[in-house]
Amino acid sequence: MKKMREQMEKIHSAKDPAERQKLMKEHMQSMQEGMKMMGGMGGGMKGGDMMAKARKDQGESMTNAGDGMGMCMMMMMNKHTSVESRMDMMQQMMEQMMEHESAEQEMERGR
Repeated sequence: MKKMREQMEKIHSAKDPAERQKLMKEHMQSMQEGMKMMGGMGGGMKGGDMMAKARKDQGESMTNAGDGMGMCMMMMMNKHTSVESRMDMMQQMMEQMMEHESAEQEMERGR
């Protein structure tokens, strides 16, 4: 995301239309790479994997129903954190796309 913001700053400060067009293409490529990366984050861990991680995190001390309930809560909290992180990234990507579109419109008006 930092790279995309830096690219957008360069786009806004570029005076040469050819340079600006080149920077726009690079920014678009960075956005596409970011979207691919986010797609790979999709599901995260599945049920069995999450149970194994939760057991490991709790030190294999799962002896009664209370421990199982704690593990379930921990799994839900981990999933919530993961979803929250992904939503933040999606929002940042949307902001980059909107800024990219705005820069394209500026370039068209300047022609």
